[in-house]
Amino acid sequence: LVCCSPLRAEAREKDEAVRIAGDMEVVRLSERAYMHVSRHEVPPFGLVSANGLILVDKGEALLLDTPWTVEQTDVLLDWIEKTLRARVTAFVPNHWHKDSMGGLAAVQRRGIPSYAHEETIAIAAQKGLPQPEHGFRDTLTLKLHELEAHCVYLGGGHSTDGIFIWIPAERLLFPSCMVKD
Repeated sequence: LVCCSPLRAEAREKDEAVRIAGDMEVVRLSERAYMHVSRHEVPPFGLVSANGLILVDKGEALLLDTPWTVEQTDVLLDWIEKTLRARVTAFVPNHWHKDSMGGLAAVQRRGIPSYAHEETIAIAAQKGLPQPEHGFRDTLTLKLHELEAHCVYLGGGHSTDGIFIWIPAERLLFPSCMVKD
């Protein structure tokens, strides 16, 4: 379970963190899984943290949730390319909120395919936000060589469109904002 918590570029050990920008760090969870943690000022709450997940295998990566902003997402995508030496081949937001897909424009500008629950796409369209390209109804499985990410919609939670993402090979469940500290 990847919940809400905070790599040196040379991070070698599990749970070792590195700051990649003043408002963002990455935590190594395993050889193939990294959690990115970004912070953003949200009135009236103040500075709020949000997590996402990066899965890496054989020079390719899946990005699950972007950081809050396009600028933060550009920093993260550059870091993935330079430090992890991986090309992001797909992006999936958990839901329509800014802490999940606020950086979608950066993803799209780089030509990375984006996938989301059909309700996420509909809400984004209704609110005039950038929209992921490919929709799914109940489940979606994305493969990254030996890794599979199973995206599942079980009904509303934190938002009406939130999904869970299960990565069996890593024994990792990514519920995004449905789980808070």
